[in-house]
Amino acid sequence: MRSVRYLVSVRPLALLALHGLAVSAACAQEDVFWIAPVSGRWADAANWSSAQVPGGPGAENVRVSIDLAGAYTVDLDFDATVSGLALTGSGASLSLVSPGTRLVTNGQNDFTGASFVGNQASSITTGGLTRFSGGATVNGLGSFNMGGVTEFTGDDIDLCDTCVFLTGDGVWSGVGAFNLENDSIGSEIVIEAGGSLALLGAGSRTIQGIGSGNQFVNRGELRVALDGGGDAFEVNGSRFQNTRDGSIRVESGTLRSDLNGTLSGTSLRGGDWFIGDSGTVDTLGAQITAIDVAVELDGAGSTFDAIGALERITDRGAFRVKSGRDFATDASVMLDVQGELEVGAGSEFMVTNQLMNLGGGTLTGGSFVVGGELGLMQGDSVANLEAGLTLEGTGTISDGSGGDLLAGLSRVGEAGVFALREGAAFTTVSDLDLEGTLDIGRGSAADVRGDLSAFVAGVFGNADLRVGGDLVADNSVVEVVEGRLVVGLDGRILFRDGAATLDGLTRLREVRATGSFELAEGRDLDLRSAGNIVAIEGDLLLGATGGAGGDAVLGSVLTVDGISFDPSSSLTTTLASIDDFGRIDALSAMFGTGAAGESAGELVVVLADGFTASFGDRFLIISSDSLLGDGFSLLTVEGALGGGLFFEQFVDVSGVGVVVLPAPAGLAMIGGGLLLSARRRRD
Repeated sequence: MRSVRYLVSVRPLALLALHGLAVSAACAQEDVFWIAPVSGRWADAANWSSAQVPGGPGAENVRVSIDLAGAYTVDLDFDATVSGLALTGSGASLSLVSPGTRLVTNGQNDFTGASFVGNQASSITTGGLTRFSGGATVNGLGSFNMGGVTEFTGDDIDLCDTCVFLTGDGVWSGVGAFNLENDSIGSEIVIEAGGSLALLGAGSRTIQGIGSGNQFVNRGELRVALDGGGDAFEVNGSRFQNTRDGSIRVESGTLRSDLNGTLSGTSLRGGDWFIGDSGTVDTLGAQITAIDVAVELDGAGSTFDAIGALERITDRGAFRVKSGRDFATDASVMLDVQGELEVGAGSEFMVTNQLMNLGGGTLTGGSFVVGGELGLMQGDSVANLEAGLTLEGTGTISDGSGGDLLAGLSRVGEAGVFALREGAAFTTVSDLDLEGTLDIGRGSAADVRGDLSAFVAGVFGNADLRVGGDLVADNSVVEVVEGRLVVGLDGRILFRDGAATLDGLTRLREVRATGSFELAEGRDLDLRSAGNIVAIEGDLLLGATGGAGGDAVLGSVLTVDGISFDPSSSLTTTLASIDDFGRIDALSAMFGTGAAGESAGELVVVLADGFTASFGDRFLIISSDSLLGDGFSLLTVEGALGGGLFFEQFVDVSGVGVVVLPAPAGLAMIGGGLLLSARRRRD
């Protein structure tokens, strides 16, 4: 074997130590001070303690202090970058007027009673930690971009014709006000997407508009968590916009505003709202009859009085009451739910007039999530479901007096989605007609006291059935799959045979071209006792758990006597790790007619989040004692291996699988994955 030697350069320790000291000295931050309380140009080296101009090329690693008291102005007359700025001198002012300069300060900044003057071409950009104390005055600055962490610790900050953009995290922990003034173009404070402003501690705070054209805009997160029960955050005299990407959390204390700029008439638009158990939103008498956003009331003490006359939840809106928060609609209005209505465990939502979605026994439009009690005083029962409905735990839809309005449910229509979660149990009176989706979560159960229409003589037809818990019906025998059927880790499909219930999956023998059958979350299915030979014309999907466990193989395993793949078929396997992936264990496997060299179908390899592989890793997707044909015609990989690696299909005496190899040139990219040809290796 040819050996490879590497040349290593060795320096004496003393030289290395000296080198380290030199680097340290070169990188050390220098503090530079304005030397006299008189006005002057920043670019004049004589004004600085270092006798050098800070902030220019080669002098960026400098922290500047303007800390002398006196009525004087420092005129920044070029674009400067420094590692920090202290503007703490009483009466001192920093001017960026001529010629419209820009200042970037990346380190710690301290502004005590600071005064800034600019024009619309000038800007200040901060990073690191910035502290405002003792108030501040900013006049005519084009933009004040606050990145990093910004702390406002008390007293008023006056903005005149100035725009403040919070791109980092802001914390307002002291009492006081932002006064937004308009001498010519107006002022604004904008919490940018990815930015935040948290109001913490005791005492009230205000954003006060003086003159027209001022505004407070939230595109990120505004959090109100004030200590005192009477403490408030008020927005007065300026527009208050919570945009589509913004969110407002009122956890404790009061947010008070007429929401001018967020309300369109009586419709709440823009971003989302969360009101906690000690939070209050006071809209100063403005009413909200429609919500086009998500609003959540969490806790019995959460208050948002403006929505007491709610009439409509739009298709983009959501209204959630949780943790013991009860809500009743105004008796004079009808409620139209086109978006989402959620009633959490321990809460109740009473429709005291009429739910427009319910008529003639049919529930339509929108989505309902019920973990508590949804009371419909109109008393109409729900026989036909053409909406989304999720029952969680002991959630019920009642007539307001304890009567169960779902007891007579007999049909889930094409637009209907009926889901059971968190241990919910549902029992029908008789047959259930399923044309839409029935989704039974882990630990939940559906008991159909009769036939489930999606099953006819062993054929699962045109419906969507997802079983993570128990499904019991008189006729739920699965021999042929023509619709979409998903079975999770604890999922069971049972049918009645006299007094006994038997496993309806053991007779599976065919997935037709229109069908999709999925074993998810590591769910195994062993059909050897039935001696089944399963024909795949449609889609077969085998999932992985993606989690740690003691089993040698954690992915979903389909065990059969024989399996065949039609040219139109597909097999999808999810890879989570080297021993956690979906696979088939068969005595025999056939592709197409099984002729020598014939291939059929598509193998889809899905890489789970966090999946990593190494060169040479092999995944035996189909293990078989007898292999007829030459594997899959097409290999598609969803996800990227990285590191210059790719998958290649192999066919050998053990079966069919994929192996990790160095990627050749010319692979075709499809979306986020790779589309490979019929290239394969027969080992």
